Amino acid sequence: MDNSFSKRVSAMRKERGLSQKQAAAELGISQALMSHYENGIRECGLDFLIRTARYFGVSCDFLLGLTDDRSPAVNSESMPPPPDNAPVVESLREIAEQINSLIEQIK
Repeated sequence: MDNSFSKRVSAMRKERGLSQKQAAAELGISQALMSHYENGIRECGLDFLIRTARYFGVSCDFLLGLTDDRSPAVNSESMPPPPDNAPVVESLREIAEQINSLIEQIK
């Protein structure tokens, strides 16, 4: 098992001069659970991973050891808007209506 998360969370906490108890309280977990995460005894869930990345201002990829770039992930507000799917949805509705009409004719 890769222990990048454990090492990086511990390092980030120490860089900030925080005790496990302080960081745990601010992240909404117990000091014991924080210790387990930092020592690789337990693996955190996705919710805690995201919360920790936001707390330290880094990306989840950095915490997981997938990159050495600490930059936080792109904020969704700065991402381009999703494509307009309205025409596709309307076409699918029309097809569904045609299928329903054919079914009624067969009955």
